[in-house]
Amino acid sequence: MRIGMNYPLEHLPLLEQREWIEEIERLGYDDLWMSEATQFDGVTAMALASQWTEKLRLGCAAFPVQTRGPGLFAQTAASLSHAAPGRMVLGICASSQPIVEWWNSKTFERPYQYVKDTIDLLGKAWSGELISHEWESFSLRYYKQRILPAERPPVLVAGLREGMIRLGAREADGVILNMCAPEDVAKIVPIVREYGPDKEIALRVTMCPTDDYARGMAIAKNWAAGYVTVESYREQQIWLGRGELIRETNELWAGGDRKAAIQALPDEAVLGGWMVGTPDECQERIGQYEEAGLDTLILSYLEDVCEPYSAIRDLAPQRAGRGSA
Repeated sequence: MRIGMNYPLEHLPLLEQREWIEEIERLGYDDLWMSEATQFDGVTAMALASQWTEKLRLGCAAFPVQTRGPGLFAQTAASLSHAAPGRMVLGICASSQPIVEWWNSKTFERPYQYVKDTIDLLGKAWSGELISHEWESFSLRYYKQRILPAERPPVLVAGLREGMIRLGAREADGVILNMCAPEDVAKIVPIVREYGPDKEIALRVTMCPTDDYARGMAIAKNWAAGYVTVESYREQQIWLGRGELIRETNELWAGGDRKAAIQALPDEAVLGGWMVGTPDECQERIGQYEEAGLDTLILSYLEDVCEPYSAIRDLAPQRAGRGSA
């Protein structure tokens, strides 16, 4: 199983994070993964990281497909492949209404279809053909990409439920999961493997190595409540069988009592996406994901719970004899 670390740090200027990345590479991590929501954009972070690393595979989990125009998105991915030939993974996602509509003034419509059409577009654009085509989500006229990828990057689709997961496994190179416990991964792996043994299954998970479980869990609950009360994540958790665990939290949240909603969230529900425990317990959890059949584990942490340099050392592959070093 590949083990990656999330980058960049939230509270340090981007240009001061080279030493942090070099430490991640030294500690034996296989990958470095960015995200793109309200912090540093994924493109800038990935471009800098490509020049600060030698071996780490670089990915974004994930780029929202609707916040950039289709042609620009294909160009951006091809350009990034030239910055790190053979080391780039393109993660794409449907994202959410707040990110697409409220923050980027785009129309958040038919997200599944938009992701599907983007996968097809990337294949056509990266072949260098002249494109005049109408997809169900968008159209291009007289588009020809003149700078092709240095090496075609794998495309992974971020999916929460079966429909998007099957799309990524069927039409792309694999999937990126989120908020899944090891037992959830074990259920999803057979779905993906239906489409081939080489389809990559990645997962983002937040690990909080700490000796203060109560404090760590209290902070993690604040984060978790903000997710499980959003429709897409709520439906995902219901699909995974945790509907009853999050029911009271959703009811209180909808009624406006957010403090009570957070307090009502059981630890068991939080541990689906946020692992809080000692460094040894976190390493044990990493092992459980590997046993469940995961190909790539993308680790992040909560800076309010654990100091970042301590976290990457506590979670390092070298510490448990895993990873590339």
